[in-house]
Amino acid sequence: MSEEQVDLVLSAINHPIRRDIVRYLAESGPQSYTSLLERFRLQTGTLNHHLRMLEPILEQNGDKRYHLNREGEIAYQTMKHMEALLSRPRLPALRRRKVTPIIRGLPLSLFRLLIHPSQAFMEAQDRLGSYLLCGLIILALYMASTPISGFSAVFRSLAGVLGMLIFSYIFPRAVYNKSPRFSRLLASIGMSYLPLLVFNLLIMFSFFEFIASISSPLILEDPGYAALIQVYAALFIWRFALLFLAFRSSCRLSSGQSVGAVFAFSVMESALALILEHLFRAS
Repeated sequence: MSEEQVDLVLSAINHPIRRDIVRYLAESGPQSYTSLLERFRLQTGTLNHHLRMLEPILEQNGDKRYHLNREGEIAYQTMKHMEALLSRPRLPALRRRKVTPIIRGLPLSLFRLLIHPSQAFMEAQDRLGSYLLCGLIILALYMASTPISGFSAVFRSLAGVLGMLIFSYIFPRAVYNKSPRFSRLLASIGMSYLPLLVFNLLIMFSFFEFIASISSPLILEDPGYAALIQVYAALFIWRFALLFLAFRSSCRLSSGQSVGAVFAFSVMESALALILEHLFRAS
């Protein structure tokens, strides 16, 4: 390749979306314009811009499907080589340089999750570090704050979380043929547990006491109980919204597919909770 061709190839892949397009075409074969739109959920003008930038390394066959030409294959191999180099273990000093920004970015990640969740879930796909840490901390606090004390309760909570993470990873592959990266899925699903953490903390520091022998009408007339029910409903809606954003961003699902994934997740979560409850009672 001439120096001019090298410059064209490097300029074509200097954007994360264009690198994703090159990787997708290399690993999935020729794709139509419509399939690229659906895959990357871009506006028509945005996709056209990126395709123009990729013209030096793309070609269209007879049925107008895009595929990599010789320069495109070289660009893909270059990307793989660079990713392999960057994935090698680094010196401890270099690791500290990488870890420090992640820790510093944690408060901002949590702030965005609270104030602008859609932006937080989108950023988690490109800037994983602080959001992954945020999700892991939320999961850890959620399991540690379970209202029922004892090792068995913590173990049951851990089993439930692991079961739902596995389900979240398998379900998009099996139903929608989507292959999320587990680290990004872990960050997104972890952040979606924030409403459940808040609910656990409300119960932990609650002044409400519920006595099983009190009749239902008296419970319903208790203003504290009514307030707790309203809070629970609000947290349920919040959790649904966060799960929707988690599946849409980490699995690149459409809105309809994301709703279906959240529904399946909720059903599976309830079923798994009942199964674990039965198993631990039996033991």
